[in-house]
Amino acid sequence: MSSKDQSTEQAQLNRNSVTGSTDVENAVPGNGKRATKEGKPRWLVVLCVLAVLLPIAWFWNKDLTARKLAGFETACRQAIEKRDWTGLIESSSAWAAWDADAADALLYQSYGFQELGELNRAAELLLRLPNESPKAEAALLVAASLYFEDLGQPQKAIPVLERLLKVNRMSITAHQRLIFFYGITLQRVKMLDQIRQALEVGAEPPDSYVYLHLAGRLTFTNGYRMNQRWLRQGPDNKLFRIASVVQMNTAKDLAVDADEEPPGEKEARYAEVKELLREYPGDTALLRYLLHLAVKRFDVDDVGTLLSASPDHAWKDSVFWRFRGWYHHQVGEFDEARKAFEKSIELYPQDWETWHHLAATFRKQKDLDNAERAQRVALQGKELRKSILQLADARAATPEIMASMRDYCAACGDELAATSLQTRIQLMTGYR
Repeated sequence: MSSKDQSTEQAQLNRNSVTGSTDVENAVPGNGKRATKEGKPRWLVVLCVLAVLLPIAWFWNKDLTARKLAGFETACRQAIEKRDWTGLIESSSAWAAWDADAADALLYQSYGFQELGELNRAAELLLRLPNESPKAEAALLVAASLYFEDLGQPQKAIPVLERLLKVNRMSITAHQRLIFFYGITLQRVKMLDQIRQALEVGAEPPDSYVYLHLAGRLTFTNGYRMNQRWLRQGPDNKLFRIASVVQMNTAKDLAVDADEEPPGEKEARYAEVKELLREYPGDTALLRYLLHLAVKRFDVDDVGTLLSASPDHAWKDSVFWRFRGWYHHQVGEFDEARKAFEKSIELYPQDWETWHHLAATFRKQKDLDNAERAQRVALQGKELRKSILQLADARAATPEIMASMRDYCAACGDELAATSLQTRIQLMTGYR
């Protein structure tokens, strides 16, 4: 072979080694197309193994979790059976540490602290349940009860109950407790607003209709006692202090033997209220009480002075518009009096006293038809109030009393209350 031929053959071999010809691919194991074909089965084996092992691992982990939960549950129940409250707290705390979202762990912890008398800690644990938990409503009800009843700290219960209504706006218990608290602490506007909210969703407690009708002048036989109890938890609490003084004075003013009270004692009581108003100027509960006294004494100047001292938020309260109308009427400003009385009725249609004063103003304006109508509504409301005050308690209203309430609400234009009462009557009487 010539040197030229040898050079050509060597160049061809070199070119084959660089370009990776078919002969070279077939000659080298593990590379190229043959290597790809041989690698596929290996990956298929791996995938098949994973397909078998992963479900096994998942079921194993699920079983382990279930056994762990069952162990915590058993430990907590056994601690309760033994009345081992410290052990219950330890087991439920370990449970909560293992699963921070376990609602039952928090409930068991709270129960343990309740039994040990650490009620604030118990309530705080209940409040840690998220609103989305199916057990949130029950937990919030218990927490509110702890604050209201056991701890005597109702102001801490208020945000709990408001939160509960976000979870379930149909909670009759939450509405009832808020209505009661606002009423007995003389927060009249808040009480009426809460009653309206309950009526709008059809979750009004039965006694709310009594509170609604008697709201013209709030009185509670247990008002002084309840506020005094709460005041002991915080002697400087403004709300309970004022409510206690006003409730006590109102009860004495309305007592059967009120006329037998020595004048000196009566004036001392009134002086205490006035002194409290100097300490808390603009307080609407104190102003309402003193305005009642001034109207009763027919002291027009005192009524004017008290009205001028009323803060802006007082004019959300219908009673202040009633007193304003009374003042305008006494000074001969009958147009202004009528407007004030109509504003009072707009805010609170069931106030028979406002209807009575409005009738008198209509007569002064020679509007005898409207005067007659207003007086008729006033008399209907006054008679109804007498019947309600004879009830043993606010929850003792009979279907007959509620029918009278319904008719009165219809007469004074309170359509929401009239409709709700009709529904309540049908439920009480079996849709007869």
